[in-house]
Amino acid sequence: MMRAIVLLALLWPALGLAAEPSDMSGKDLFDWCQKGQSLEFACVSYLTGVADTVKSVKALDARIAADEPVRKTRKKARRKDTRPVPPTSPTLSFLCIPPATTAQDLQSTYLQYAENNRPFLDRPANRVVLRAFTDAWPCPAKP
Repeated sequence: MMRAIVLLALLWPALGLAAEPSDMSGKDLFDWCQKGQSLEFACVSYLTGVADTVKSVKALDARIAADEPVRKTRKKARRKDTRPVPPTSPTLSFLCIPPATTAQDLQSTYLQYAENNRPFLDRPANRVVLRAFTDAWPCPAKP
């Protein structure tokens, strides 16, 4: 087990898994997402990662808005968290991915957006994906 951890730590940068901003464009992701392409699985994984991150941030925002403790660790630390709370993310308040959305829904949504908005595909993939998802699943307007 220890060998596997050491090996992964050594190979991490070579595998392109370093914690640096991605320079992948929306066009690169579009190419990955084409049906039958060898990187289609990577496309679905990327899109699912974005969707899961959005859902996690929104769940955290809801907990913060409800004034719930953000983190509980050990029994001693179960008292109310009094640290300053980061502000909620206003950009994600417009995006409401339905709970029953499948990975294939994410892929087809991205492909449709990319087909109809090719001039924007030179932008970073994460931004293009968020725009595609926001266009497909906007949150209902609050009264």
